[in-house]
Amino acid sequence: MVVSQYALSSAPLVVAGLLIKSLLAIQIVDLPFDPESLVQAEVDLDAVKYPRGATQVAFINEVEDRLNQIPDVETAAACSRLFEWPRVRVAADGTDYGSEELWPTAYRQWISERFFDLFENGILQGRSFSRTDTPEAARVAIVNTNFAAIHWPGETPIGKRFRAGRNEASWLTVVGIAADLQPEGPYDRNDGSGFYLPFSQEPDNKLTILLRGRENTGKLISHARRTVADIDSNIPVYYAQTVAQWLGLWFGKEKRVATLVGTTALLALVLAGIGIFGMVSFDATQRRHELATRIAVGAAPGDILKRFHGDTLRQVIAGLVLGGALSIGLARYIGNLLHEVSPYDAVVYGCVFATLTTSALLAVTIPARRAARLDPAPLLNAQ
Repeated sequence: MVVSQYALSSAPLVVAGLLIKSLLAIQIVDLPFDPESLVQAEVDLDAVKYPRGATQVAFINEVEDRLNQIPDVETAAACSRLFEWPRVRVAADGTDYGSEELWPTAYRQWISERFFDLFENGILQGRSFSRTDTPEAARVAIVNTNFAAIHWPGETPIGKRFRAGRNEASWLTVVGIAADLQPEGPYDRNDGSGFYLPFSQEPDNKLTILLRGRENTGKLISHARRTVADIDSNIPVYYAQTVAQWLGLWFGKEKRVATLVGTTALLALVLAGIGIFGMVSFDATQRRHELATRIAVGAAPGDILKRFHGDTLRQVIAGLVLGGALSIGLARYIGNLLHEVSPYDAVVYGCVFATLTTSALLAVTIPARRAARLDPAPLLNAQ
């Protein structure tokens, strides 16, 4: 019974430990901005009132200009989505990929001209977008360092051309290199290769307003809502919050899973400890005459304790061997929820097994000490 209890207890404890370590790793991700001071607000433009083209560009420019004139606002810009960028196939000019199916993929993001002003190290080389990058001008793009390293290793990508999307025949000319962001958010496990397109050339009816300010973020959220309402009161503003709050929602699923599994694991640990306590107490009662005889012939209390501890430890080790195999299977199953943590993390497994072993030895100590202090005279006289 001890073997099965500890085998079943170790698996949820290992899973909980891996999830908790993963959550800690996510929350110390090195983002290129302070999520506490950056506010985002999402807006959907009515496709009838704001058809794709000049009307959308005019709206985006007006929102950006008005917000940047507010004293509390340090920088305001817009993008399609801060995280969760779409991936498209891309082809660098002069590279033979054989088939379009073999084109590499990259993340794509649409931004306004002031987007990179939000970050300390935005544009690393070249220039940012400007409002002179109109639909009539040559199509331009900004690539991140990963994109440049993949398509033009060892070369300067400024002035290079590439195509984005198998159905898009026009070429994009690289005018700048930007620092890497995390296109899929904290869980980004891909190569992070991505590029940016200007709203002024390809506007969209879905956009995210970004603000960084000198005052509290509550004021920034109010400024975003009021500015959009002043331009068009029929446009809803939603998900207005700091990026830190948005990331907190992102982590919510993992936190709930970790809490549920951790609670189950702790309950299993307590029940296993109670089970060992009860079994050792029962075993000591059944073996009273044997223990009395051992004590009578000179067995020291330490010898009795060692005997109980040894019997328990052998069963616990057997349980942990079985539990380890079960834990590995479960850990591989939740591998997609782990960030920068291996399903076979030795530290987590070691801590869990040490905790279970210690709890078992503590649980057996009380009934074992009671058995070691047994007075053999009454039992032997009764015989």
